[in-house]
Amino acid sequence: MRPILPLALAVAAALSLGACSRQDQAETRSDLQAAADKTAQAAKDVASSPEVQEVKGDVKDAARDAGAAARDVAADTKDALRDAGADLKSGAAEAKADLDKHTAPKD
Repeated sequence: MRPILPLALAVAAALSLGACSRQDQAETRSDLQAAADKTAQAAKDVASSPEVQEVKGDVKDAARDAGAAARDVAADTKDALRDAGADLKSGAAEAKADLDKHTAPKD
């Protein structure tokens, strides 16, 4: 998420400072700094809230579970490919034996 509010505040400040007296500019700077401080504190409060911490833990658990599932699928796939390779090798040997039997010179 991009920091849109601070950017909007900075643009508003830049536009308003150009058309104001020095006292107005100083007040605007002060107001903007106070708004930025409140925004930063609110972001810290949200980040440290129990709800966000719980969601963070849930996301970690879900990622851990997804990783375990991916490892299981990879192991199952490896076993299936190994079995398929063995079946192919066996089938090829049987086909060769049948071919040799049918193409062997008859005495």
